[in-house]
Amino acid sequence: MAYACDSCGSTFNKWMGKCHQCGSLNSIQEVAEVSKSSKKGPRKKAFRLDELIQQSSEALLPTRLDFLDRILGGGLPAGAVVLVAGEPGIGKSTLLFQTLKHIEGRALYISAEESTA
Repeated sequence: MAYACDSCGSTFNKWMGKCHQCGSLNSIQEVAEVSKSSKKGPRKKAFRLDELIQQSSEALLPTRLDFLDRILGGGLPAGAVVLVAGEPGIGKSTLLFQTLKHIEGRALYISAEESTA
């Protein structure tokens, strides 16, 4: 079964009293489902992520921190920008300073805090 809003045309998989898209009340009506074979357009093939990701020929700069190199796919690519985010106090700055200590070459460390207000 499929349901659609008479006001805005949004579709849903279950009936509800209020449309979450336009906010109209009692506008959700049962509609006939369109079978997959009757949909127009070419079918798209699903791909595995490992088929889509191509290994770069660029050398990676190892951080010399095994767990971080594993997360980064072997190290930092030249000119990379990496965003490290998380809850306050979990060690983001400590991790980045340890990384900068171990890598060869130059790096720019930029830090910012977001106000809770």
